[in-house]
Amino acid sequence: MKNILFVSFLVISFSGFGQKSTSFGPWITMKCFSGIQVRSRLTEYNSSAKKYHYYYEMKSTYNQKVYFNYKFDGGAGLDGRTSLNPGEISTGAGNWTFGISKNGLEIEIDKVRFGNQDYAPCKGRESSVYAECDKRSSTPNWPPNCGGSDQTNIQASNTDNSNAQGASGSGAANVQAKLDAIQVYIDKIPGDDSESQAIIRDATNIINNSSTSEQTKVNQLEPLLTRAKNRANTLATTKKEEDVAKEKEDKASSERDNNFKSYYEKGMANYSSKNYDGAINNLQTSLNYAVNDQQKKHVQDWIAKIREEKRLEAEAAARKARVDDKLKQEQQVNTEAAAATTVAVALFSIMKDRYDERPANLRFQVGLGLESIPIIVNDDFNKKSSFETTLHYSIMAGLKLGLFNQNGVSFHLNPVYYLGFNAGSQGTDGRHGTYGGIATLQMGLKAESVFKLYAEGGWLKRSGNYNYDQDAASGGTTASDLVEKGTYNYGLARFGGGIMLHFVNEPKETYIKGGIYFEKLSFASKSPQMVGSLQINMSSTIILDFLYSKNYAIAGKADYPTTILTPLRSILPKEYNKSYFSVRLIRQGIF
Repeated sequence: MKNILFVSFLVISFSGFGQKSTSFGPWITMKCFSGIQVRSRLTEYNSSAKKYHYYYEMKSTYNQKVYFNYKFDGGAGLDGRTSLNPGEISTGAGNWTFGISKNGLEIEIDKVRFGNQDYAPCKGRESSVYAECDKRSSTPNWPPNCGGSDQTNIQASNTDNSNAQGASGSGAANVQAKLDAIQVYIDKIPGDDSESQAIIRDATNIINNSSTSEQTKVNQLEPLLTRAKNRANTLATTKKEEDVAKEKEDKASSERDNNFKSYYEKGMANYSSKNYDGAINNLQTSLNYAVNDQQKKHVQDWIAKIREEKRLEAEAAARKARVDDKLKQEQQVNTEAAAATTVAVALFSIMKDRYDERPANLRFQVGLGLESIPIIVNDDFNKKSSFETTLHYSIMAGLKLGLFNQNGVSFHLNPVYYLGFNAGSQGTDGRHGTYGGIATLQMGLKAESVFKLYAEGGWLKRSGNYNYDQDAASGGTTASDLVEKGTYNYGLARFGGGIMLHFVNEPKETYIKGGIYFEKLSFASKSPQMVGSLQINMSSTIILDFLYSKNYAIAGKADYPTTILTPLRSILPKEYNKSYFSVRLIRQGIF
């Protein structure tokens, strides 16, 4: 007959899930076998087992020893078979189980037997017959005739007490049965356990004492049975707790390994798909689950490798974008230069020049040429400043107003504008502009004199920018990241003069002007720059104009001034000696 009962427990200051209880609940009596009582105490929630940990106690109020099977929460907890003497309470660290509810345990009891041996008083069926529900709480209730066995034996068993054990066998047999029961628990205890050795020693002394009766020996062995049982249960509990701890540790280790493997594999998959940020994030997370220094170093090496690849790809992408943009700028500059040149050549073809002795005349000027201006350029990648020359293509437009042309002394005003381009060279672009005016005083004995002197003075404003990209110059085949940029913006005052040889063969004129100018640059505090000049008018057809100055002042701003040496110019290295020059073909006349 099975007996199932729900055992409640007492909660002290219970205020939340899994709250520990410090005291046992009340004794709960089994409904069927009313001589068995049970109570429990909740200790904690076991997160590994995902169940509640209980301690329990059982007590017997029967007048005979009782044997029974027990099972907690339908097998979700622990189960087993135990025995209780009259009035005995089962206690100790071994009395614990798991439960599925925080509100108490359900206990099921069956296969109940009574007596000093775990068998029924049923002749021939001792091992298969069990007691039925109580008629009285203190008296066992065997089934009538044990299902057909001898009624006499049943009656004798029902009325038997602890002193009547001898009726069922010899005293020596009872002693041996007790020793066998002790041996069952001793077998569960390690041989080197001190308590086990003490129990064996005490049992041996009891058995070897010839002055005591068999019944006395049985009584003396009973506490040793309890000690053996408690010791076995305690060690079993300890082992069980160690097993739980080991299982928890193994589970944590397994979870750690799984997490490491999961994040590591995700990181490597991200790396294979070029998702560098995802790879780095997952690999960094995997470091939290690495179990040894070797794993950590392996992951850290991969992170460093991926970061370097990410950096190189980012640099390559930025370099490609920069080169593409640079080539677009060059194309725009080349287009502008081609358009300006087309206009200049068209004007060249329709302009007509002639010698004119009228007191005043006005002629237009259009020119094409090359100009080289020394400037400072800055390389942001290498954190360096250096000197460079622009060497750009130049287009000129101007007017020339002549006054007092019929006299030996004449006066000429020449407003000009120069537009320059760094065009036609891959990797280089720039735009340059110069505007201002020059006044010239020509002096001869008369207008037709061959030999004349002249004096000039004027003001010009120069500005522009220069850009060079070595990777663009190579068509993107290099990865130097060498980019030089420079700008300039300054004014200059020019004054000087020279000799002019003037030949007139109306309506044509030819002259050669050679002179020296001095240019005071707005950014330079040193003495004015000396500039040599030569201009040749070839039969009113074309004018050749040359300007040259050695070691010309270098314009612009140095972003990295410490990389530029600034000693006296006389000891500067050769690369610091930059010159200015311009060469132009000029057509003047009227339309």
